[in-house]
Amino acid sequence: MTEFLDPLSQAAAANSDESDDEIPRKETELAEKQEITEVDDGDLFDEEGKTEQQELDDDDIIDLVNDGSLAKIKNESMSNNRSLSTEFDDQKDLFVTVEKPEKIILSMETYISYQVSTKTTRSTFDDSEYKVRRRYQDFIWLRGKLEEAHPTHLIPPLPSKFIVKGMVDRFSSEFVGTRCRALDSFLKRIAEHPVISFSDHVTVFLTSEDFADHRKQNKPGLLSRVGGTVKSAATVGSSIRSRGRDPEFAEMSDHVATFREQMAVTDRVAERLLNEEKELVNELKEYAPTYSEWASTENQVLAPIITSVSKCVDSCAEWARKNAEDHELYFIPPLKEYMLYCDGIEQVFKRRDVMQNQRDKCHEELKRKREEKDNLPASDQSYSLSAMLGKKPDEVKQQKQEKLEQQIEELTKRYEELSDLLEKSNADLKSDMERWKFNKKQDMKQIFTQLAESHITYQSQCLSSWESLVPLMQGKVDFGDLGQTDNDLVEEDSENLETSKTSISNDSTDP
Repeated sequence: MTEFLDPLSQAAAANSDESDDEIPRKETELAEKQEITEVDDGDLFDEEGKTEQQELDDDDIIDLVNDGSLAKIKNESMSNNRSLSTEFDDQKDLFVTVEKPEKIILSMETYISYQVSTKTTRSTFDDSEYKVRRRYQDFIWLRGKLEEAHPTHLIPPLPSKFIVKGMVDRFSSEFVGTRCRALDSFLKRIAEHPVISFSDHVTVFLTSEDFADHRKQNKPGLLSRVGGTVKSAATVGSSIRSRGRDPEFAEMSDHVATFREQMAVTDRVAERLLNEEKELVNELKEYAPTYSEWASTENQVLAPIITSVSKCVDSCAEWARKNAEDHELYFIPPLKEYMLYCDGIEQVFKRRDVMQNQRDKCHEELKRKREEKDNLPASDQSYSLSAMLGKKPDEVKQQKQEKLEQQIEELTKRYEELSDLLEKSNADLKSDMERWKFNKKQDMKQIFTQLAESHITYQSQCLSSWESLVPLMQGKVDFGDLGQTDNDLVEEDSENLETSKTSISNDSTDP
């Protein structure tokens, strides 16, 4: 059983750079399916940490290095030679839109699915157009796989469970519409990225008709087990901080942290203003009927004027409602999205710091081993454990030298690998940060332009409504019109006054 919701407006199509190569798919382990019973997708990945989370620590990065996962990622990225230039190409070859949310009601669960439409000219796609339906959990899967495959890139955030404070009905058209726009923004940011947009996971997500089965067999792994949204992952690796972070990256991190604080303050003020706008709407709606009741007790001259005032107040209430709605649906959600984006960026910085810490530790160990080797010829091995067990000091010294040479060779190789990984991480982070700053500038310009236009429209409509009353009042409250009615009262009062004067005069002359 399905229930259709109102289609939402489509945003502008995103662009991405061309490439002739395809990033090989990373092998993943099979995982058992988790059953979901009568819950919305957002419940599984809420902000309150109801799901089990696992923190990313130094050992996790070490494991990735040891099993070759990060090296594989490095080789994949470098073999493709994808341009990470900050010169954003206008050429577009991948257009993605999320629209037409649909409520799916089954016997065991209820959820919202979204139509994902794709148009592309890339040779990696079999067709030029696709239309598939995906649910919120599918988007979570995609982000987890991209984070796992590209740990040194900035993966756009997904909307959290409650995008706007007060929106508690996850199946309401307002909430679904806001989430749909956020998911659309997420996919467009993916599509415009010159590296992650070529991931096999993205291709499968956009094209597969049997996506549910594919998702069961390819669940996110280590780097994405921390939760479904960037915000829920904000606490991961909180104790990791590079002792010698490059000043350039330290400045980037400080800029992101400052920007997030500014967004948080703006969001709090915006929420407070939204509540005041809603209160104003309610007060205006209660205010208008008082004029209608008043008009019913007045004469034919004042009644139309007061009725018009009531209609004007009611009209202003409607325009205030629309302005508050625009504020709630189109201004506040982007602020929250960028707060989540900042949390995600901080996680990438922490992963980079882990890599740098491991490289620095390896360098220190390598330095220590080299010093030990240099000091070995002058050392006395007569009292060493091996010598006490019967070996000759020279033989012990030779064995130690061979062992140190082997350790130095292994540490040198490991240090070079970690240096290459760190270099790649630095390059990815710099490029993505430039792209993020560019998008931030464009998005902030659009967000505040829309906010200004919304307020201008609201004020203009209210001004127009009140100005329309002026000619009406000037026409009704005319001395000619009013005089005809009031003169009757004046003449009547004059006659009464003359009668009173005559009566008083007669009384004064009566002996």
